[in-house]
Amino acid sequence: MRNPASGSSRKSLLAELRLLVTAAILPLAGLVSWVVYDRLQHDLEDGAALAGRLARFTAADAERFLRVTESLLGSAARQPHLADPRSDGCDSAFEIFSSLSPAYRGYVVSDAQGRVLCSGHMRDDYRFPEGAKVFFPPPDRRAHYAVGNALPDSIGGGMVVPIAHPIASNAGEAGGSIAVRFDDGHFLPIVAAARLPEGVAVGIFDGVGQLLASTSEVAVAVWRGIDNVPAMEGMRQRNEGVIRAEETADGLHHYGFSRVAGTDWVAVAALSTAQASSAVRQRAWIAGGVALIVLGGTIALATLLGRRILRPLVRAARIAGHAANGKLDARLPADGPAEMAIVATQFNRMMDALSSERQALRASEARYRELVELSSDWLWEQDAEHRFTWVEGSAFVVAGVEHNVIGKRRWEIPGYAPLTESWDEFKARLDSHKPFLGIMFKQVAPSGAIHYLRVSGKPVFDEAGGFVGYRGLAADVTAEVSGRMALQESERKYRDVFDKNHRINLLIDPDSGGIVDASESACGFFGHARAAMTKLHLADLGLQPWGSPEHARATAIPSGVQEFVWRPIGADEIVLEARSGPVNAAGREVQFVSLYDVTARKKAEDRLRILVRAVEQSPASIVITDTAGRIEYVNPRFEEVTGYAKEEVIGKNPRILKSGCNPPELYEALWRSIASGGGMAWRAVQSGEERRTVLGDRIDFGRPGRGRPHRALRRGQGKHHRAQESGGGDPRTERIP
Repeated sequence: MRNPASGSSRKSLLAELRLLVTAAILPLAGLVSWVVYDRLQHDLEDGAALAGRLARFTAADAERFLRVTESLLGSAARQPHLADPRSDGCDSAFEIFSSLSPAYRGYVVSDAQGRVLCSGHMRDDYRFPEGAKVFFPPPDRRAHYAVGNALPDSIGGGMVVPIAHPIASNAGEAGGSIAVRFDDGHFLPIVAAARLPEGVAVGIFDGVGQLLASTSEVAVAVWRGIDNVPAMEGMRQRNEGVIRAEETADGLHHYGFSRVAGTDWVAVAALSTAQASSAVRQRAWIAGGVALIVLGGTIALATLLGRRILRPLVRAARIAGHAANGKLDARLPADGPAEMAIVATQFNRMMDALSSERQALRASEARYRELVELSSDWLWEQDAEHRFTWVEGSAFVVAGVEHNVIGKRRWEIPGYAPLTESWDEFKARLDSHKPFLGIMFKQVAPSGAIHYLRVSGKPVFDEAGGFVGYRGLAADVTAEVSGRMALQESERKYRDVFDKNHRINLLIDPDSGGIVDASESACGFFGHARAAMTKLHLADLGLQPWGSPEHARATAIPSGVQEFVWRPIGADEIVLEARSGPVNAAGREVQFVSLYDVTARKKAEDRLRILVRAVEQSPASIVITDTAGRIEYVNPRFEEVTGYAKEEVIGKNPRILKSGCNPPELYEALWRSIASGGGMAWRAVQSGEERRTVLGDRIDFGRPGRGRPHRALRRGQGKHHRAQESGGGDPRTERIP
């Protein structure tokens, strides 16, 4: 055979061995195997047939024995003395059983109701009390001959088998029954009577599967293969047959069985297959000897060829052993037979690939260790009892857990506990051998610092499917959890500010005008639930910008302060003041709008505006002072009457208006008059002209946290008083209301 890979011509190893192996070994081995198998099957068939015949013979012997016993019981049942239990006729009627069988354990005579009439021939002359109830035969079988099952003998010990026969009354009706009790050894002569071949055991079983007798005590272990209710029930239903090759403590057996006529008993013959196997084994030795002779010649021929063939194989095995020990530089020389050259070439290629893969693996392991050291996670493994066996990772060094965890369970680490479930729930999770992902743990370090860990794990099983532990990773997520908790606290504070300040607050998307969020006050004010509010747009609320046409609606609210009019259905319009500005909510910029109901303020401003116009246009001079007498306001009429400009008197005391023509007592009286509501004084104006001025009523204005200023009405009286001095006009001093 030519090797196309090398281009050389070498003799094939397969060509050198094919003829020898095909011509000698395979046909010879097949022939020997077939002969041994065929003979074994033939002998086993013969053994099974023999076991069936022996079971039938034993059943026939047992049947004859029971017929003899039935005949003797019938004879005893006809004894006239049984009618009078007080006589000694009962004992005499059963004397024959005492002489026939040493296993005889006594008799019992009972009436139709199962009450004892007489009994005897029991150990230590024991007799059942007259009138006592007996339970064999059962009521439905007292009119027929009955054979019972083996029962424990409470009088003499051991096991007894009861056999009963009915007693006919004088009227021909059932008048009771007589029963004799036999030791189970009474049936041993039945199974021991026949001459049995070697390896055969015979036994009799009663209706409940109790072994009554066996050929030898040693053979009792043979019956364990059929010592069960299903097996015995199957035998009774089939009457006779063979159970093939059942394995017991003594080896393989064939069981032939036959039912004893008229009873539930079964006779069984057990035949060991060892005898048949021994004969077959002997034949196999002969065939094997012949095969060995042939094989010896084959080996001699193979030895001659093997020296040449095996030399490169041994060398290849030695080099392969070096490679298995980790020496990946081992290589096979490409010489020897053609097949060996091909093997050497493929082996060398494989070793080259393994060397490259090992180098890549080492580089990968180095990268893995570097990543583990730099990673924020740390790796762990646990055994089947959930104890740590390995931890690795630089993150473990800085984690807030006790570092001496090897050999400990999680719940044995101080200050370490699950955050979202109890230890019992976590232990149940581990006992179920299921993977878990992202379980949060809280770790309180000895310093009091709190760390949060996210732990994931996966169960590990061996090749046989047995649980060997868990492996997984853990990450310190303290910053993440702290940030989330801070965010939740911020959200809570936001809700407190947003919802609980009784303001109409809205968050508006500046691009679409959609309502992102609404406070409780806003929901109540506009009459919508929060879920409905977030589906609306600003234009849907019906806000009219102040001063715009009635049909105009606001679609956006710019930053700053702006007023709107809102007209609820069936109510007066409401004036709202909007203060808005951009805020960041959930990572996006929205417009925060806070609305105030300024309807009352607008109305007050309108009234104040009217009042201001009235004061400004009043024909009376008006001065407003604080409680200390400092002037805060004067109207244009004051400037016209006094000649003082407003800027000259603001902040000054009204005493600047003194004329100098009056004594101090007059000014004190004047101040008291002003305090009480009126007064009069002279004052020289800037032009030098003196004018008489009447002070009118005082008006108090309350201001929170400040005094109550006075408002004084001054009416110019210059011409009036000059006319009075010349003798004209009214000389009275009038109080100006």
